[in-house]
Amino acid sequence: MDFMCIIALFALITAQCVRAVPPNFVLLFADDLGYGDLGCFGHPSSLTPNLDRLAANGLRFTDFYVT
Repeated sequence: MDFMCIIALFALITAQCVRAVPPNFVLLFADDLGYGDLGCFGHPSSLTPNLDRLAANGLRFTDFYVT
């Protein structure tokens, strides 16, 4: 009986630890937008403050190939 209580307690604790907030994903698709056309990638005259903030707080993929 004690062994079953320990197993049940372990299962409840593990279930609470595993439950986490899922990550958020935002995919941006744009037609005819080049790698260097955004301010976050170094374009000198493009003003894209919202996209720059997303890039600063998120993950930027810089190595990719298009066929």
